[in-house]
Amino acid sequence: LLETHGYLASPTTSSVFRSRIWLPWFELTKPFYVADECFFGRARDLRLLCNFDESYSLLWDIGCGVTHIRRFIHPFRSQTDLFEPFLERFTDAGHFQTGRHERVAHLLHDDGFLTVLAAYYIVLATNFRVGSPDGAITFRDWSSGVQQPALGSMAEAFEPQRAFGGGGHFFAHGEPWLHAVLSGELTGPLAQRFAEACDRVLRSGLTLDFPRSTLQTPVELESRVA
Repeated sequence: LLETHGYLASPTTSSVFRSRIWLPWFELTKPFYVADECFFGRARDLRLLCNFDESYSLLWDIGCGVTHIRRFIHPFRSQTDLFEPFLERFTDAGHFQTGRHERVAHLLHDDGFLTVLAAYYIVLATNFRVGSPDGAITFRDWSSGVQQPALGSMAEAFEPQRAFGGGGHFFAHGEPWLHAVLSGELTGPLAQRFAEACDRVLRSGLTLDFPRSTLQTPVELESRVA
């Protein structure tokens, strides 16, 4: 993470962080449900993720992933009000419930939810780095780095057979799908509606800045040193 030149470079647009923060995975269907078993960044930036605000438990029923979400969403609520509908209406994504996939389908048909999802993905791509090569992290089964949504139809990323374990999580351990969906490279009606949601988010003033370097593997680093 340190030796890959420019990997954690700060966004050229406005950001709450001084540098990007690395994390190994994000969940596709629930905003700011991202990895907290390990993450990496500047101390000044990480202090912004120390959040003791009780409202996330008292005002909203966030449910699955609440400890992740209250940590990572908090700095961005001062940057935009786009995440308030998530807290008020969309926190139930059906994780660990028998109707998980029906709930996901219902959410994806709601343009309001797609706007929240677009804002979440834009914040991820602009302020974070996501990368967990297979085998790099062995904290839990879901940390293996093998769960990657395929490029192609956007809807395929949310099909039941892609879900992990009993909770029905949809993980991504890297950035290719994230950058593809935000660049309009995915296909299908859902991708078209998502592109319209991205336009709404960007018109609101939230900015998108893709990183310009990719995480080097240990083999690549050793080769460079040699």
